[in-house]
Amino acid sequence: MRPIALLIALVIFTSTATAGDVEQCNIEKYSAYSKAKETFQKNMTDLAINAVPEAKSTAVIYLKNQIMLINRQKLAVELLLTHNPAKVEVSERLRRWLIPHPQDDETLSKLSPEYAALVEAIAKSRQIKDLPNADKLREAMRTKVAPSPQFRKLYEALNKKVRNLNRIHCK
Repeated sequence: MRPIALLIALVIFTSTATAGDVEQCNIEKYSAYSKAKETFQKNMTDLAINAVPEAKSTAVIYLKNQIMLINRQKLAVELLLTHNPAKVEVSERLRRWLIPHPQDDETLSKLSPEYAALVEAIAKSRQIKDLPNADKLREAMRTKVAPSPQFRKLYEALNKKVRNLNRIHCK
């Protein structure tokens, strides 16, 4: 993130927080975190597809699954901040705000049809087996993508964004 964009984001979050809307500030903070993770996943998928073009369809399925998981977690945080804020550890680093439990899925599914649909879609996606070139894709991720400078650059950018977001305190 460019320094000016970071400054603007900090001003937005800070002004939101000083306006007294801590819940909204936390929702926006977690939403930015989710967006950073989604962007990372998309860029990593592009690297994987470049490494193993014949595994593109499988890589896209994996990407969709990761985005569903990110969206479920984001929606869970939003719902819990609204309905049961004590369950979200906003004083922790973003990745530790919420440890999902199966009983939470049940409760949150009752609160939100969108959440219920995500839980169902994730369960269905876990039943898919024998994707074409999945072994090749996993091997390429281990041996080509993860050790590459491009991946390190993406990972460092994600970590930098997350560190900057973790510095935002909604009070």
